[in-house]
Amino acid sequence: REMCGGHSQTVVYVLLALYALTAGRVLYGLFYPPQCDPGTTPRCYKPYRHINESMDLYLYVGDSWCSPPGHRHRGYDSPDCIEIGKTKPFANFSAVPVGKEAKSFEIKVPLPPNARQNGTVCMSAMLCKAGLSPKKFQLPKHRNKILRTDLLLTKYLPTRTLNARSLLSGANESSNKPTYVLGEVRTHWKTRVKFRFVTPTGNLLKHRDHTPDLWNWPTHKNQWRPHFYVDETNLFRHHHAVLSNDTSKGDPPLYLEVLPTSLGAFRVMNHIYSGIDKMQNLGLSEEDLEDVLYMIAPERLFRMMLTWIVSMLHMVFSFLAFKNEVGFWSGRETVAGLSQSAVVGQAISSIIILLFLFDNDTSRVVLCTVTMSTVVDLWKVTKVLKFQWSWGEMPHLKAPTDNEAKTQQYDVEGIKYLSYALMPILFGG
Repeated sequence: REMCGGHSQTVVYVLLALYALTAGRVLYGLFYPPQCDPGTTPRCYKPYRHINESMDLYLYVGDSWCSPPGHRHRGYDSPDCIEIGKTKPFANFSAVPVGKEAKSFEIKVPLPPNARQNGTVCMSAMLCKAGLSPKKFQLPKHRNKILRTDLLLTKYLPTRTLNARSLLSGANESSNKPTYVLGEVRTHWKTRVKFRFVTPTGNLLKHRDHTPDLWNWPTHKNQWRPHFYVDETNLFRHHHAVLSNDTSKGDPPLYLEVLPTSLGAFRVMNHIYSGIDKMQNLGLSEEDLEDVLYMIAPERLFRMMLTWIVSMLHMVFSFLAFKNEVGFWSGRETVAGLSQSAVVGQAISSIIILLFLFDNDTSRVVLCTVTMSTVVDLWKVTKVLKFQWSWGEMPHLKAPTDNEAKTQQYDVEGIKYLSYALMPILFGG
């Protein structure tokens, strides 16, 4: 038995080591993909040549999308398209990820007329070469120097509080103002928006098998085009506020971030988010997903890697503890010297904690861990009480030996003296 246990333990260590090496190799390949020669290798693209140029960000809002002239949506010159940022608080910044900090600022967003009546607010963002107006988007020679992305600044969600919380002052609405019904679907304002700018910085191969995550990446001639998009994976439920229907209120604030992001971080996030989608399809709750997404933002990749290493060590130590505990109890033929009260009390405590976690809608990951621990504690109760059951017989408790009876006597006497000290604390508290 000891030989089999030693072999199984070695196999587990080898599997964990192989898993760690494979994960490290995959991560290294995502951050440092193999380079290629554009002159000899087909589908080998060079970095974007305007990557080191300063850029300006233009923002337009309306009750529908704002588009360049010639498109089916209203143009930028339309009076219904409101341009914000004319003072250029977000101008002349570099999009190169290395050595550059994120650009962040808070602005006031003018709302379309019907936005506060459960309407919709759309935003169009244009990232242009410094000094180049987005209105030149229709010109072919400038089209590849202007990047565009669209997003919704509002979202229909059920309210979670009876009294509406003021979006501007942060205080609760007074009693003489209308309140929202709990669970009523209303327009919620996204209090923060995060833009990401990603561009490859080396000669990379665009291949469906070798780099499948880059297959749909936009290119122009023989160059990788930058990728400008809205990242809402870390936009959680508490980042949405009910948009008041009081038209006398001022413009709501919006916290903006423009984050230059490396290609490696972008590729890692894509792989993780695909796994998150599978977890969501398996029925993981919104709170569980938010806990996971909070840890895996590109700005916290180092923390995520540290968490992964600690989790691996925790998994190894948990396996060793579980193996030793089960081996200790399964191999015992006598329970002399073991306190029945302590084992039964631990099992009762585990059941109470498990029921409390079920009642509070705790994460399923935590519930699974605590449930397994509770099952083990209940199994230990059957061992310490010497519960026996066999086919064709009634379950019964095996009679204790002399040493076990003496242990029970000491156990009862110890609990009696312990109760003398605990009773005053219990009733006094």
